[in-house]
This record gives sequence, structure tokens and C-alpha cells, in this order.
Amino acid sequence: KSLPKSILEDYKFLEKKTEKINFPKSPKYIFTSYAFESNELFKYYLANQKKKNNNVKYIVYQHGGSYITRIDNSYNNECKTADKFLCWGDKIDKNLNNNINFFNFKLSNKKYFLKNNSNKLLVILRSSGYNAVPYDRYLEGKKELEFTLDFLKKIPDNMTSDVIIRAHSGSKGKLKMYNDTFHRFEIDYGDKNYFKSINNSKIIFFNHDSTGLLEILGCNKPTICAWPNFSNHLNKNIEEDYKYLIEGKILFQDNDDLLKHLNQFWQNPEKWWLNEHTQNCIKKFINLYSKKPEKNYLKDLKKTIINS
Repeated sequence: KSLPKSILEDYKFLEKKTEKINFPKSPKYIFTSYAFESNELFKYYLANQKKKNNNVKYIVYQHGGSYITRIDNSYNNECKTADKFLCWGDKIDKNLNNNINFFNFKLSNKKYFLKNNSNKLLVILRSSGYNAVPYDRYLEGKKELEFTLDFLKKIPDNMTSDVIIRAHSGSKGKLKMYNDTFHRFEIDYGDKNYFKSINNSKIIFFNHDSTGLLEILGCNKPTICAWPNFSNHLNKNIEEDYKYLIEGKILFQDNDDLLKHLNQFWQNPEKWWLNEHTQNCIKKFINLYSKKPEKNYLKDLKKTIINS
């Protein structure tokens, strides 16, 4: 009962369906950032092509945060089965021999770099997720939410109108339990355009180690983050890298320190953010995990694929 239908009842269906859709018959390279996740037709096609010709190169481009950093991600299917895995920065997973350091392709989207023009603090919450990892994912999320609730409770009344909480659309029922805290703030369950939300914010706050955090740091917008036990989910060999965020007053472990920092620089975040020390810390971190693509990015990408 635990096996996916694609393995048993639907296997013949997938076999026939894959032959009918317009996949290339004899590719030299198969390249994706996400199809390995839940596209059963693609997975069957990939496996079939590799079976027929093992010289076909299967290349995965990192599609989100926490690759390299999280303890469990070294064991992900896409990390272990790809011939080459393109990372968003200079840091690679030393547990694997297929990593190539590259750029965060998502930062080629110019919408990230529109000028901020509002007086809002955007608080981005983590989704509830699902228990598909070898630890209690729900408990981890619960602790992160409780940590954020403690921070929100300490925000003074005269600042609540400047706070917008962006929560996952699937969190509506869950967050009702905490309405005694959330009723003070405007909540957006993903109804507003993401780019408009981040570009209409003075400072962006993340309550988890997320893809969004890497993206916003990569486009150099004032960002703060806080979650309990900051290194609990990290591979031991990369813990030191997160010290750059701590030294730059971006990652906090104490809500009182976070609120003190926010109060100090709320009127003029650039005084902290554009400080030489802060910028150096950001640069060191994003070079490892979220490098902005260079002008000849697509040519380099093509060359990397061919040379694989």
C-alpha cells in the first residue's frame, strides 16, 4: 500500500504514454531543475534513456535552497543519480563527486532587483511541509513558528501597521490557533504577487533557512532571519559559513537582540546594510551559496553541459 501507483498499476500506462509524448528519441543530454521530483513520465523516460545508452548525460541544476547545507540533502535522489549537479555558488557537497560550482540562475530574473519603495517589514513564514525526511519535520516547523511568534509578540503597537506576514496558502487553518498574536498584523496567504511584496518592503524577515533567503541576499536587499538552534539542520563542515550571517547582523539567535537591531536601523536600514563590514559578510556568503549570474551566463551554461 505504500508503493506509488506508478511502480505497479500504472507502469504499463507510463511506458505507453512516454512513447507517445514528444520527448527527444536519442538525446545527448537530459537537463532539468525540477522534473525529477514528481513528473513520473519524465522519470520513466530518463531511466529508459539511460538504460539504452549510458553515455547520455543526466544533469540537474539546483532548484532551491538547502542543497549542500542540510544534513539530509546529500542523500536526495537527484543528488546521487545525476551525472552532474550544478550548484548555485562556489560551495559543493564533498560527500558527492558530481557537483559543479556555478550560479543561481533564478537571479537572472530582473524582477528581483526593482527598487524597494515602501515602509513595510515583510515576515515570510515557512510552509507546514510534510514528513518525508528521517527526522520530525513537523516539530522543526513548530519550533520555528513558536520562535517567530515570540518575536511578533514583542513588536510594539506603534509598529504593527508596518508589518505584513506572508504565510503559505496551506497554513490558514493552522495559523488560526495563534490568532491572539496574528490578529495584530496584516496576513497575506500568497494572494499578492511575490515580487511586488518583496519590492514593497523595507526589510524582509525569514523565519527559516529558505530558498527565498538565498535569493534576497543574492539581490542585496536588506534581510534578517532567525530560527532556533541555527546549526541543527546543517552539515557540520559548513557551520562556519553561517557565521558570516551572524557577524553581519543578518542571522539572529535571540529575539531581543533581533528586535533591538530592528529598532536601531528601522528608519534607515541602509546605514547597517550598506556598511562595508555587512556587505563583506554578505558577499562571502552568497559567493558560496547564491552567486548572481554573469553576463555570459547562458554561454557558460551551454559550455558546462557540453563538457559534462
